[in-house]
Amino acid sequence: MKLIWKQNKLKAFTLGELLVVMIVSSIVISVTFLVLNIIRKQVITMQENYEKKQAFRFFETTFSRDFNLNTAFYYVNEKRLNLTNTKDSIQYLFLDTMVLRNQDTFHVELGKIVLFLDGKIVTDKSLDAILMEASKSFAQQQLFVQQRKDAAYYINN
Repeated sequence: MKLIWKQNKLKAFTLGELLVVMIVSSIVISVTFLVLNIIRKQVITMQENYEKKQAFRFFETTFSRDFNLNTAFYYVNEKRLNLTNTKDSIQYLFLDTMVLRNQDTFHVELGKIVLFLDGKIVTDKSLDAILMEASKSFAQQQLFVQQRKDAAYYINN
């Protein structure tokens, strides 16, 4: 009597096939994480740029309103602008990384500041227009503000 051993072959993956699949899937996963990290950095940069733009716009709005409602005197040595009227006074202090307005702080980096009086560049004291240029980190945006004057100003001066 002969014994016949039947071999039942199981359908399965070989060890080599499993290793190839694991290597390919690990490469795909690592590339995916690299791409996600790049996208995350770009989103953070976009958020920072948006926040800087918003800060500059808020400073522009507040400063324009204050400058047009008051008489302006600039002190170059102190980097200070005093805005006064009959009821109140506002002081702007221009620092390297921010602008202080009385108790408020604007996180705006300003570079060049040019002062004007009756269309001519002046160095300090009385002025009726000001040009401010933001630093490179704020895309060198410019802000030009000019006071509106009525005829009485020119008659009295």
